[in-house]
Amino acid sequence: MALLNRVLLVIPAYNEELRLAVPLRAYVAEARSRPGLDVHFLLVLNGCRDRTRDVAKSLCREFPEVNFIEYRQPVGKGGAVVAGLRQGTAYDWAGFADADGATTPPTLFALLDAGKGSDAVIGTRDMSTRPFGRRITSASFNFIVRCLFNLPHRDTQCGAKFFRGSVLSDLLPSLTLADMAFDIDMLLCLRRKGYSVAEAKVDWNEQAGSTVKFLRTPILMFLSVLRLRVGCDRGQGARRLVVAMIEGCYRQVAGVARPALPGASEVSCR
Repeated sequence: MALLNRVLLVIPAYNEELRLAVPLRAYVAEARSRPGLDVHFLLVLNGCRDRTRDVAKSLCREFPEVNFIEYRQPVGKGGAVVAGLRQGTAYDWAGFADADGATTPPTLFALLDAGKGSDAVIGTRDMSTRPFGRRITSASFNFIVRCLFNLPHRDTQCGAKFFRGSVLSDLLPSLTLADMAFDIDMLLCLRRKGYSVAEAKVDWNEQAGSTVKFLRTPILMFLSVLRLRVGCDRGQGARRLVVAMIEGCYRQVAGVARPALPGASEVSCR
């Protein structure tokens, strides 16, 4: 197998003081066990209000390949991932994984093997092993995405994806979503720009303590993908009215306005 050189793994973290250390240590151990991989880890602290920063500082002292950046105010999961991936354009591959370690370390890094002939590779979960409520919401959301955009992917929301560093320079400036539906934005941009996307199964262990809310999060994600779909239309007058209605609904459900992607020049606190 051809050796992969430098890999950046971005891990967004929002109030993860209790869940971050154990999976990160497992990811570091797995990365070190794979010959030819030089994996660097970037924790992106996303407006944390607990002791996640202290945990991140301790992990940086423990592992020289771990670093972190911090946003004092939340920038959305998508915003945190994009901020991290901006550091990955000089790497052979850059990707992201969830802070809870739901994707098992061996199958996470096996994605790099599965994607070696493609521009990006995304994980797919075995939905039969997930809790019933999660299976229903995932299947419903995937059905909506297929209807709106005709995306062929079996699992758009799996928190395990890698991209070639050379692709990121072209991909990231085109992204618009900073919330939980940012994956759809990424996949649509990849398709629009003609990049190839591979899919591979990952082992997924559902973790307690998720910030995903059973009804609220899917509603917000639906409003976000609807916003993307409306953005594809060319009727400017009608589009502005529909967009305003969508944004108003989003604000009502979320209690705040939709998060915006942090600017590339914005400085994170370290």
